[in-house]
Amino acid sequence: MKEHDFIRQISENLAKGGLGTFFSQAEYGMKDRVRTPESVIRSMDKNMPLSFVCADNLDKAMNQSLRKFEDGEYTLPELIFRANCTGNARDILWKQLGASEAKIRGKFALVTIPGEKHIYGKDIVALLLKGVGFKIIDFGIAVPADKIIRYVKDHKPDYLGISTSTTSTIPELKKTVEKLSENKYLNNLKIIIGGYAVGAGFTKSINTNSKCGNIDQTIAFLKSL
Repeated sequence: MKEHDFIRQISENLAKGGLGTFFSQAEYGMKDRVRTPESVIRSMDKNMPLSFVCADNLDKAMNQSLRKFEDGEYTLPELIFRANCTGNARDILWKQLGASEAKIRGKFALVTIPGEKHIYGKDIVALLLKGVGFKIIDFGIAVPADKIIRYVKDHKPDYLGISTSTTSTIPELKKTVEKLSENKYLNNLKIIIGGYAVGAGFTKSINTNSKCGNIDQTIAFLKSL
């Protein structure tokens, strides 16, 4: 099999599957779950350039999935399935190549603040971000501002995403963002907030680099990176 045909096969594996695959793991879906990582390993055994595997395969497949979700062809579970599959393939590349050779789009840290008990939005965003090529650092749930600042200094992420779904957490969110913004050592950190409280308009007075109040805004943000 020629290299370009082999790479196209991986992309086709990622493009297959559907709602039934995501929930019931139908026969061809199970094969795709296995074949995509195996195909990435085979591509590395063939000494294909990393840019060939990533740019011509994983990136294109994920971008196509985002477009199909916007067009209504994919549901959110179907998009998450493909993002997870792509992220697993990236894991193999990063692990095999090491940090010095792995080409990632950046480091993205995710966290929730004290009082926030909903983590599903954060976990979904983590899968989508990993799918498009970001290294994910999970700071955890209900983390106070001082600890977040310490974690940011230790891990040096390019982006920090804070999830907030309940209005009762807005004062804590505002305090956290202000503390982060005032720290002179974190000037290059980009802060993004997301969740129901953002979409409902309760965070208008909080100054951040970006706000994602629903899945459509989140997809638009992903495409802008």
